[in-house]
Amino acid sequence: MIDPIKIDGLAAFTRNLRKLDSDLPKTLRVAMNDAAQVVVDWARPRVSRRSGRAARSLRVGVDG
Repeated sequence: MIDPIKIDGLAAFTRNLRKLDSDLPKTLRVAMNDAAQVVVDWARPRVSRRSGRAARSLRVGVDG
């Protein structure tokens, strides 16, 4: 299994955003999900189609 991408300091960054404006963390999360969706949309047609399960498993999500 491939390890997920981890961003060091993201929790502190989010806390500091919340101090500026309580809606900023949600806005940032939505923007990051939109950017990740671009990657998923690019990758999905390039994944092997033997059963289609691998392509269906590609998705954007928040963990942690």
